[in-house]
Amino acid sequence: MDNNFINHTEKLKQDYESLIAKRANINWDKYLKVFPKGMREFPNGSPRRQFVGWKFILNEEGKVSKIPVDLNHSTKGNIKLAKANEEYLCCFEKLLDENGNPIIKDGKPLFDKSKYHATWIKNAYTWSTLEFAIKKAKELGEIDGIGFEAGCGICTIDIDSCIDNNGNYSDIAKEIMDSFNTVSFKSPSGTGLHLYFYFKPTEITSKLKTKTPEVEAYISKLDKNGNYVPPAHFFAETGTPAKEENWRLLKTEESVKLFETLMTKYLMPTPEELKQREEYDKMMNQSLDSFDNENSLELTAEEIINKLRSSYEKMKDKNYGLNKFNEMYDFGNWEPFLPEIAKEGLGQSDADLVFCKMIAFYTDSAHQIDVIFRSSAMMRDKWDKVINYQGITYGQRTIIMALSQTKDRKYDKNYKKTSL
Repeated sequence: MDNNFINHTEKLKQDYESLIAKRANINWDKYLKVFPKGMREFPNGSPRRQFVGWKFILNEEGKVSKIPVDLNHSTKGNIKLAKANEEYLCCFEKLLDENGNPIIKDGKPLFDKSKYHATWIKNAYTWSTLEFAIKKAKELGEIDGIGFEAGCGICTIDIDSCIDNNGNYSDIAKEIMDSFNTVSFKSPSGTGLHLYFYFKPTEITSKLKTKTPEVEAYISKLDKNGNYVPPAHFFAETGTPAKEENWRLLKTEESVKLFETLMTKYLMPTPEELKQREEYDKMMNQSLDSFDNENSLELTAEEIINKLRSSYEKMKDKNYGLNKFNEMYDFGNWEPFLPEIAKEGLGQSDADLVFCKMIAFYTDSAHQIDVIFRSSAMMRDKWDKVINYQGITYGQRTIIMALSQTKDRKYDKNYKKTSL
């Protein structure tokens, strides 16, 4: 890429202090103008609850992040962070001196890693209407912008690092913007673009990749019942339009044609990638059958749990003096065993996979792993969330991954079938 196009992460880092200083002068009412009616309302006139607040944070490594804020439960001086992309986003609280000022060491603020806020962004109560989001942003005073969740019939194209220091667009950005004559915004860094338009997936677009080095597209796929499966991704907006004169959402029939022609150039998988996807889909469908199969169990769920308790009791010295299985099964306490992941605040999905692999050592039954996981303190609402157009849930995918990654297993020869 041309050196004139600055990486958006570096741009945010350079401008962090000035970005925070702009909070006092944000014109929140402009969002009512720049977000078109189609983004604020469904076709039947009911309001879309797809808006969330967001704020900049500077983490301990000096990197700037955009964190979604749960406006419904935040109060002035007590910001509640929301959860995006099905992973926890944590904001560690800064260590303060006796005067309430951040403690700085080597030019960086220190953080209290025992204190952070995180909530579920995908639960409806963390999302709000645009009008409510604007009202709360004004009240809180610690918000840097309004975010929009891709999905529910609206597709988003994201192009990073495509605007240079002089405001010129890259060739890719110009081609896509000129073709998709739709509402678009500059990213918070001022170096990227977000384009929104109505969209409905087709057989062709369902084969496309979501992300390449040049461009990303977030499409609501349809499940087997014809319902939208949202991509679970929010986009931070400052309300700065890329084209002042364009406030409309491109209609579905127009956007589908463009996607099937123009976007295939950027997002079409290679023949090898298509083959890998077909093999993956085949594996997933075959593996789903085993969730209803209870006939191959060699140990009962209760026996497996007891064996795991005993095995990990003998390995306490390797696990900080703790019984790893007991901590995860009884209390949902996974952070001590995945410290680097927990530090980043992005690890519960990794912990779910680790826990399932522990169980898979004693059984190759997806049904049995599911039963044990549901009986544990690791169980959460996300387990039953449908995550793709095939109707596969997050829990099913996690178990299938655990079984595929667990090669060595230990079985009891005596078969006895009972249930928890």
